[in-house]
Amino acid sequence: MNYYLTETWTVSRGRETYGYNICTIRAYSSVWEKTKGVELANASCKGGGYEMAGTSLADCLAALPDVQQALQRLITKETAETFQDVDGTYRNPNTKYYGSFLKADGTVSLDGGVGTSTVLEIFQAAGVNVTPNYQKKRGGKLDRIGWFVRECNPQES
Repeated sequence: MNYYLTETWTVSRGRETYGYNICTIRAYSSVWEKTKGVELANASCKGGGYEMAGTSLADCLAALPDVQQALQRLITKETAETFQDVDGTYRNPNTKYYGSFLKADGTVSLDGGVGTSTVLEIFQAAGVNVTPNYQKKRGGKLDRIGWFVRECNPQES
């Protein structure tokens, strides 16, 4: 499992959404595949007032099959169940993997709104190492432009 994720920020120009921020994360099998435009998955969100990068990152990574398998090994009914929503999703607000949900179909979703750092801790516990990639801008400011994703040993958070 090796991926490169790009992170882009744009502004909506659509009717009745004009001026909303848009965070998009796209997954590629490598930095080189990015140049060819071979996209494996993507996720975006718009608006503001919540952790947009964490939301897009969680959705994009959870859409990748081998990352989803790693999450399913970590998040089970035992770790997620305290009550079941009408749609069959198990939610546990007191779990140590806060923001993780086990859906009725067995897939795991993460609420990235809990924060990028929390999402990264859950992926690390599942054995998925996600490392940010920065680019230096004018004035010495570092700007996050993407993420490197690779398999690692699962760790307790």
